[in-house]
Amino acid sequence: MRRGILILFWLLFISHQAAVCQAQDSGDKMKRPVADANMSLFSKAWLGIDDEMQTAPVGLIDRLPPDGTWARFEQGDNYVTIASVGKMVVAGQPYRWIEVVLEMGGQELIWKLLISETLPKRSRNILEQALSIWHYGLQREQRNITGMSPADEFGELTFILTGPDSEIRLLEPQTIETKLGRFECSGWTGRQLTRFGSIEFDATFRQWVHEKAPFGVLRSEIELSSKFNDNIRQTRDSITLVEVGTGAQSRISTADLSIEELTAQLLAPAAGWQWAVLPGGAGWASMGTLGLAMAMNKNDRELRFTLAYPSTSGGPGGVQYRPVAFDGNLRRYELGSRGGAGSGMVGLAVFALDRDVLPADQVKYIGVEKLDQQADKEPVSLTGTLLPDFLNVGFNFVPERPDDKAFLICFFDMNQRPSRNCITELNGKAKQLKEMGLAVIGIQASKVSEDELDRWIQQGSIHLPMGMIKGNIERTLFSWNVRSLPWLILADRSQIVRAEGFALAELDEKLKANK
Repeated sequence: MRRGILILFWLLFISHQAAVCQAQDSGDKMKRPVADANMSLFSKAWLGIDDEMQTAPVGLIDRLPPDGTWARFEQGDNYVTIASVGKMVVAGQPYRWIEVVLEMGGQELIWKLLISETLPKRSRNILEQALSIWHYGLQREQRNITGMSPADEFGELTFILTGPDSEIRLLEPQTIETKLGRFECSGWTGRQLTRFGSIEFDATFRQWVHEKAPFGVLRSEIELSSKFNDNIRQTRDSITLVEVGTGAQSRISTADLSIEELTAQLLAPAAGWQWAVLPGGAGWASMGTLGLAMAMNKNDRELRFTLAYPSTSGGPGGVQYRPVAFDGNLRRYELGSRGGAGSGMVGLAVFALDRDVLPADQVKYIGVEKLDQQADKEPVSLTGTLLPDFLNVGFNFVPERPDDKAFLICFFDMNQRPSRNCITELNGKAKQLKEMGLAVIGIQASKVSEDELDRWIQQGSIHLPMGMIKGNIERTLFSWNVRSLPWLILADRSQIVRAEGFALAELDEKLKANK
């Protein structure tokens, strides 16, 4: 047992390690997009690129170029290709398919994300805002990973698609040497501070941008310091644009899928829980990720799963973890506890899945859930704060925010009579409210299909702008302080929330009080 603890303790310090598995030859005929020989990126101005710099880039993306554009970056011995591989309209709003290919150690990992063409100016997190995320990895099969894990579980994709979120400031212009030539670049720097249990991560970004780089970024540099108690580990990395072109084609096929299929969370965590480790193939023996280390043993009797974690973050009074298995039909099975142990800073928990419940060779995916710490907290009132960004909470629509109108938002459940009555009454007052300068939006806040919602809207002749929550419904309602349904939120012309949780009969009173 002590030897096992030491091994897992060592694994605990390894970040973003790939599972120990053997990639299979898929015989795929995927091809990397080839640049047009008659076209030079740096000899023309791209259409659709804003002249005004927004803020620090999100990893390697600061803007979206014309569809079909691709850019290849060099990162030591590895390469990253980012490409725009298609457009899509969702609820009347433009979205773009972005594909990221990581070439590393002779292997390729591919991610495909559906993101809004309107990149928000601050607090951008493309991984959280993506309506759909697909992955083609070492298992040589494409799968939907939408909403399946925290951003850190995307490994290298995190570095590619995240950036600083604090202390952001401009740098002095600098000449950057690349294989494409010398470029006078504007620069941004900033920090991203994160904590996993007792492990602290401090990342400093320097991002160099140029108007002729397809996605805005010519080079990105990162200095990462990780601190575990008194042990500090520092690393540096950089990634530079080396090749560009057009004619990009997607290597993950999603063309025949509906928006429901694209955004479905097939391996969603249980209510009140979230993924600490993304469900993935079960063909590994040991794995390490930020803050956790795992070992898995299979025999004729059971699948045994051992989890190591910083003792300050797990166990009594700390974060609760549990492994979850899925079979080929995506049915979930929670592994039973077999006790645990501890050694100084490391806690150890053992779980098992009996073969009578599910034989080990029938386990298709396995992941680790952690108890959502919000489950034990009270939601925070929004009154007096800026109206949350609709994109950040993952709706399937992006309502416009006219500067000259106030907002009345109604969270409702079409399957509940009080909610239906509220929406019906709002619909009847739509013209009057519009004349008062009030934009009304209805948001379906329980799990129904888009077809069901559309039918109900048509049958009720509802003319209000309507949408539905995409993603973790409970977490979204928590972040919007929704305590019951229906739930009304009133925001003024400056997008500041002035009232929430009131009855529709009180609307006139609330409007008069907040003129």
